[in-house]
Amino acid sequence: MRYLTACLLTLLLTGCPVTPTASAPVVTASPNREAEEKVALDVLSPYVVGRVFEYESRTSNPSYTETVLERLTLPDGRRAVKTRIESGEHSNISLAAVDSHGRLMRLQRTFPDGSIVKQEPNGFVVAVPLRVGESWDVPLKFVQTPAEPGDTESELLPYTGRVTEVIRPISCPVGTFPAAYKVESRFNGASVTEWYVPEVGCISTRGDGMDMYLVKMTEPAAERR
Repeated sequence: MRYLTACLLTLLLTGCPVTPTASAPVVTASPNREAEEKVALDVLSPYVVGRVFEYESRTSNPSYTETVLERLTLPDGRRAVKTRIESGEHSNISLAAVDSHGRLMRLQRTFPDGSIVKQEPNGFVVAVPLRVGESWDVPLKFVQTPAEPGDTESELLPYTGRVTEVIRPISCPVGTFPAAYKVESRFNGASVTEWYVPEVGCISTRGDGMDMYLVKMTEPAAERR
């Protein structure tokens, strides 16, 4: 069923070793800790329009790219971001919005054939304010429109997570950063560990057969001049 595919692609958000990389370019730290923490709390800071994230897999899961298409405001006032996710011949457009708790929740994916897979009543957590102790417990289910023949509606599935620690500094294939936050989550019994860097996003996803890592982050052409 397509909603299971959407579930898998939602969870595939990178994975890179958290060990020093001598050849990695150095990214300077924020001028002060207060400024750094302010950035860490803004879940949309990594989503610069035109930025492209490239992820590779060390397992049988597919590698993929995610391109930031648009930052927008939804009719209900929520800040949102639209991205295009491509993996081989497959692609979809993802819409995520910031909820009242400051979490970026993926609301739906739209596929080339026009079908839409939504997560209700909550979305997958794409990012949370990066502070140790931040947590969520937001059960959700998948709803596809139009429904495919033989499809049945997903049941409400448990989904929890927590920011457990911060590492200072951290290195990976795309650079050396002042800090990275470890996020541990469980969805329908499967455990996943992710590492998030302020202004960059998720650099590593491991667990439940996944080992994904961010290998390249391309800035918009205007910013490269």
